[in-house]
Amino acid sequence: MKIGFDAKRCFRNTTGLGNYSRHIVDMLATAPEEFDLHLYTPKTGSAYPSPPKNAHIHTPSGIWKGPLGSVWRTTQLASEAASDHIDIFHGLSNELPIGLHKKGIASVVTIHDLIFERYPSFYKTADRKIYRKKFYHAAHSADIVVAISEQTKFDLMEFYKVPESKIEVIYQDCNPVFDTNFSEEELSKITRDYNLPSEFILQVGTLEQRKNVGTTVRMLAHIPEIPLVLVGRSTPYFEALMKEAELGGYSDRIHHIRVDGMRDLVAFYQMATVFVYPSIFEGFGIPIIEALRSKTPVVTTNSGVFPEAGGPDSLYINPEDEEELANSVQLLLNDSDLRQSAVDAGYTFAEKFRTSQLLSEWTTLYKRLKK
Repeated sequence: MKIGFDAKRCFRNTTGLGNYSRHIVDMLATAPEEFDLHLYTPKTGSAYPSPPKNAHIHTPSGIWKGPLGSVWRTTQLASEAASDHIDIFHGLSNELPIGLHKKGIASVVTIHDLIFERYPSFYKTADRKIYRKKFYHAAHSADIVVAISEQTKFDLMEFYKVPESKIEVIYQDCNPVFDTNFSEEELSKITRDYNLPSEFILQVGTLEQRKNVGTTVRMLAHIPEIPLVLVGRSTPYFEALMKEAELGGYSDRIHHIRVDGMRDLVAFYQMATVFVYPSIFEGFGIPIIEALRSKTPVVTTNSGVFPEAGGPDSLYINPEDEEELANSVQLLLNDSDLRQSAVDAGYTFAEKFRTSQLLSEWTTLYKRLKK
């Protein structure tokens, strides 16, 4: 079975959409099924230094090289895929090229979220219009739409009126490096290298308003002593929060750290006492799965996708209430039995997101499309 992929994010994106795209390709490359993988991208790049050896990489030629690569990706891929005798084309990141049906190619698109529809104030008007055009076309032209959560499925039905019968929910796994077992010596070295405190609260993700790091920072006013470690790109929003923390007298407990590589990040997760994620809205919330896999208890938002990702034994709060967040974190800090119970149950719950389970679901979907 020949499967073509819109692989731009594999090669050009180092965060969420890129991680998802690379995971799907890498997973299928190890499948016992006979999948012939073709990756179409306007450019290759350092984000994917070692694509599978059994994957074929296609880039534009002639006039479509360079600045016209994005046009090639939208308007020419259907013809190229047909020339390559592709059976199924998979848009990994919310988009599909024009004309696949006319070429007789079955299609599936993964839609990650519709945050720009639900929370338009977080986006520029021009960006929202572009996203809406691309996402709507992909959702309605695809034979099957894969949502990465029940929340995204609900949003597709609500905002774009996509029939429920057309949507499949297939979750995603975190990076396999999260199964790393570190020795005490390795963890001690990472602690020294980053000057980490012996006990800390962790939040991971861009330090922006939607991720709601403000609630996390203000939480410190209600919890004595324990430090907060933040890993993520800074923003003007966060810089303003730090000035607020200085006035509140707790800025010295905030450690904003740039982590060198995914492996070190896994160690941060494993060494954290509590992981917090009071985000306003997500398509899925992969950091929650990363924390559960790392055997770290989670406190997160009580609505949307978060209970879906965190399971029944994580703790849930109103994301706008820093005192409620503080109380939940304090509960875990003070009760080692509760903490261990959340760790054990959370790790078991996260097994449903394992790659072996997801590979079976994807294989079934592709076979159904091939028919």
